[in-house]
Amino acid sequence: MIKATTSFAKLDGMTQSDFFKKNCMKLTDDGAKEIIDFYNNARYERYGYAGILQAEYSYEYNKIVNDWQRKICVIQYDKDKIICMVKFVNMFQHRYCRLDGTPISVGGSIINENLVMDKLHKIVEKVVTVESIDRLELHVKHDNWNFYSDIDNNYVKMDSRWRTKKGINKLLDDKLVTWRVADKEDKSTVEVLCKSFQSWKKEVEGSKFLSKNLTDGIMKYEYWNDDSVRYYIFEYAGQPIGLIVFVIVNNKIAYQIANKGIAHMIIQDELIIPTHIEKRLGAYMHYITVEDLWKSDIKHLYCGSALGNRKPTLKIFKSIMNDTPVACNIYHSGLRK
Repeated sequence: MIKATTSFAKLDGMTQSDFFKKNCMKLTDDGAKEIIDFYNNARYERYGYAGILQAEYSYEYNKIVNDWQRKICVIQYDKDKIICMVKFVNMFQHRYCRLDGTPISVGGSIINENLVMDKLHKIVEKVVTVESIDRLELHVKHDNWNFYSDIDNNYVKMDSRWRTKKGINKLLDDKLVTWRVADKEDKSTVEVLCKSFQSWKKEVEGSKFLSKNLTDGIMKYEYWNDDSVRYYIFEYAGQPIGLIVFVIVNNKIAYQIANKGIAHMIIQDELIIPTHIEKRLGAYMHYITVEDLWKSDIKHLYCGSALGNRKPTLKIFKSIMNDTPVACNIYHSGLRK
C-alpha cells in the first residue's frame, strides 16, 4: 500500500529545504520500490519508453549507491495520493529542488496531478519532463537525456553484416578475447578495473569526483548475492580490459550504470592490447551484453545520457549502439525565471 509523506494543505508556504528534508522519503526506505514501480508503469502507459525514469531513481541502483539527492514525495489530496520524484541539485553555487517527471496520481486523476503541479511549481525551481508544459517557461532542451533500446529490436539489428562492419566478428573469433558474468571470486578484478578507470578520470579527463561515489559503490557491493545486479568482465589474454554493470528491474528493464573499457583506463601492469581490439572493444561489449540480456528475456535497455565532458564521442557511440535517444525539457518554475 502506498503511503503519503505529506499532504496537499501542508505545501502552502513551504520552503524548498523543508519540502526535501521533511516531506519526502528516501529511495531505499520501506515501500519505495512499490512507489517507483507504480510511477514508472503509469508513465510507460502514458508516454512509452521515454516515460521511464533514469537509473538513479530505481530502488535497485540505490542499493549500490545511496543517492541522497533524489527522493520521493507522495502527497495526500482528499482520497487520492499523488507521486512526485524530487532531486536536490547541489553543484557549486547551484542549490535547488527540481521535479524529475510530472506528478502521477495513484487514483488516475489528471485534475489532481495538475493541482499538485500548480502547487509544487511555487516550491521547486525547475521541472524536467519528456512532455511539453505550456504554462512554464522552457529553460533548455536536452536531446540526449538517455539512450534507449528495445532489446529484441537491438539484438536483431546486430546481425552478421552489422557485426562484421563494426569489427565484432573478428573479436568473437579471437580466443584471447573472453568475457563472463562476474561472481564472488571476481571481486578483486572488479576493483582493478574500477581503480584503473578512476585513475583515467583523474589524470586524463580531470573529473574524478563526478563518478567516485558510483565507482566506490560498484567495488563494495556484493553483486553475487543479488539477481537484480549483473557485472560483466571482459579480458584479453587473461588480463581485465572492460567492465559493464547493469541493474535489472523486475526482469524487464536493464539500466547500464557503468561501461568501462580499456580506452578509458590507466592500467598499472604492462599490457599491450592490439589496436583493433581497443578500437572495437566498446561495440563488442555492447553486443555481448545485449545478447545475454536478450537470452534472459529482458525487454528494455537504458544506457544513460551523453551530457558530460566526453559528450561528442559518447553521443556518437551511444547513437550507433542504441535504438534512439530520449529527449527531455527542463522548465523554470514559478520561483525563478
